[in-house]
Amino acid sequence: VALPYASPLVHYAAWAAPVRVVLWPCLHDEPYAYMEPVRLLLESVWGVMFLSPEEKDLPVRCFGLCLRHAAILGGGVTRSAVLETPQWAGPFDALLYTGRLEDGKNLSLLYNYVQRYADEGGNIRLIVLGQGPLAPPRHQAFEYRGFVSDQDKLTACASTLALCQPSLNESFSISMMEAWLAARPVLVHGDCAVTRGHVRRSQGGLWFQDYDEFVGAVQWLQANPALAARMGQNGQQYVLRNYSWPAVVNRFEGLIRRWQEA
Repeated sequence: VALPYASPLVHYAAWAAPVRVVLWPCLHDEPYAYMEPVRLLLESVWGVMFLSPEEKDLPVRCFGLCLRHAAILGGGVTRSAVLETPQWAGPFDALLYTGRLEDGKNLSLLYNYVQRYADEGGNIRLIVLGQGPLAPPRHQAFEYRGFVSDQDKLTACASTLALCQPSLNESFSISMMEAWLAARPVLVHGDCAVTRGHVRRSQGGLWFQDYDEFVGAVQWLQANPALAARMGQNGQQYVLRNYSWPAVVNRFEGLIRRWQEA
């Protein structure tokens, strides 16, 4: 089982023994994905397992590839210790971003929206967890905590208004799943098919496509705490039902058996 698609080692394995390779590509709609070696990789391996329906749609619909065996597996998420502790009593007054601090995650847009809304007098604060070259601005609307432990990250998920995932290129998004395990809603960019698809299927959050929609979503979450909590609970059940490790392993074993029988 080889991952991700951009790793040279994965390509070497597929060249050496394609019928013995199951690829877990973690495919994004990015320039690398359109290159000829990637097409050859996807079409040569014995099977391809995707993290989401939208990821599977990319090579089949957009690239027109013919895959030998292909299915949606999903990703495994460890059940959080936060679930075993009492729920945070609030107030839920801050957004949260957690992950790599780089422009590939569309962070500049999120920083711009948060600072603009704060400068206009809006009630907003963004807690930023993670490391990378794109630290938040020195502004009262931002609280930068850097790298934190898994427990501190999950506690932050449980105590904030919503996790904001502005990235346009995702194949799954572990950070969204962790926020949902902590029973909090998520706010995603509407131009990312994968994250928007998760929100639609789970009914676990909202999405935005411009500044006005971002502000409207934040204000709605602040004004409707009970419905926001319901979204978080919807997301929690979605993760436990689909992306617990036992569920993923059972799906994996079932797929391998069906492919072998075929």
